[in-house]
Amino acid sequence: MGVPSDDVTCAGCGRVGTAAEATLGWSFDVPPRPTGSTEPSRSGEGTYLCPECTRRMVRDVEARLDL
Repeated sequence: MGVPSDDVTCAGCGRVGTAAEATLGWSFDVPPRPTGSTEPSRSGEGTYLCPECTRRMVRDVEARLDL
């Protein structure tokens, strides 16, 4: 699982970042494999989230847990 050499785009806000930025602070989300699957996940299926969108997503999840 490597970071592509091209720029990456945040799935949350559309911000464009470099591959170097993505390596250092962006989140990479890969959909889970089907239950019972032993195959590796396919490359290119994941999405990137910039640090701001990642923090926002974490806060939203934490807020739901506090209910």
